[in-house]
Amino acid sequence: MITAFVTGVTAALLLAGALVYDGGQLLVARRHAVNVAASAARVGAQEVDVDALYRGEGVHLNSDRAEAAAIEAALADGASSATANATADSVEVRVVFPDQSVLAGVAGAGGVASIKGAASARVARGTDQG
Repeated sequence: MITAFVTGVTAALLLAGALVYDGGQLLVARRHAVNVAASAARVGAQEVDVDALYRGEGVHLNSDRAEAAAIEAALADGASSATANATADSVEVRVVFPDQSVLAGVAGAGGVASIKGAASARVARGTDQG
């Protein structure tokens, strides 16, 4: 009887520990996804339309190049998929990473869920002070 009790308590403690670990890893994974999206958005926001700048039209993004650069940066940082939407002055990036939870892997469903992150960056014009 005591052996069954100890076995049950041990199993419950292991399950609770796995839940705590998975919860922590989920928070870390979400933060990582947002960081990757923010980094990729900043990369995209660097793709200024130089021709428009020389024409005196102000600082604007080359939308196609900004989207391509942002997606490339996100995929290079390990995202399984990425989308980007660029306007004249901002880039929004959404990334997806596979879930690597311990309990889902034990249950045979590892990688079924996904971790998503999104961020945006705006073009900022530098200033000269003299």
